[in-house]
Amino acid sequence: MGSCCQKSKNNPGNLNLNEVVANLNTKGEQQGEQQSEQEQQKNTSVVQEKEIQQGKIEIQPIIQKDTNQIQPIQEKYLMLLGTAGVGKSTLFKQLELSDVPNETTSTISNYHEGKLNEYFFIDTPSFQLDDEIETREIFIKEFQEYFDNRKYISSFGIVVNFERTDLMKKKVLQVLKYLRKFKDIISIIVVNMELSDNVNEDKEHLRDSFKHMGCHRILFISKEMKQKQILEQIQEIQFIKTHIDLTDTIFEKITQSQEKRQLQDLKIRLDQRL
Repeated sequence: MGSCCQKSKNNPGNLNLNEVVANLNTKGEQQGEQQSEQEQQKNTSVVQEKEIQQGKIEIQPIIQKDTNQIQPIQEKYLMLLGTAGVGKSTLFKQLELSDVPNETTSTISNYHEGKLNEYFFIDTPSFQLDDEIETREIFIKEFQEYFDNRKYISSFGIVVNFERTDLMKKKVLQVLKYLRKFKDIISIIVVNMELSDNVNEDKEHLRDSFKHMGCHRILFISKEMKQKQILEQIQEIQFIKTHIDLTDTIFEKITQSQEKRQLQDLKIRLDQRL
């Protein structure tokens, strides 16, 4: 009998009666604390619910972080577009930009880039997509090549010279109708405002006339304006880094199979006419 008791005492795997009782007491205390905490939380919730019903506590809305918030960008690219003779290249020179050696434009002779602070301006050839097929195809090809190398841009600026309102609207629409997909980053830049007899009145009239086009901003530039004054106008534009996806525009590239199918469809239509 004594040897049995001695064995249990020396075996670390066995607990004596005092240890068992101590463990049970500890578990009981922990369970009691948990129950007490749960009851306290329940009582607190009941009190808060009553206070909410009585109007003593105002429920605050949950404010979620806006994941679509526009992030500031370091380099702001503005591509100048316009029909022939509107003064686009003149504006480019008026800005007195620094040259930007760039592989993107060096391979496309009709595209030129200049820099002013964090702003990059791209001068483009005349936007003549309503002209003969050959001229149109050359412009489309160069436009595609530019965005093959630069996938993002911050803003498009449609340049138009100040003249009769109906003529100005026609020139703007000649560009806008092909780029409506990007109208949220398109601004209209009216140049030659020195020709206006009443600048403030004409500005208001043009803002109202162009309002239905849904463009981002309308800027007004005159020949006597210095670089700093023009830059102040440009800073009104909200530059948004935008991926230029040319799908569903006239500039969308077609695959060889699509081109072959289009030629076949054209041949069928021509045969039907004969």
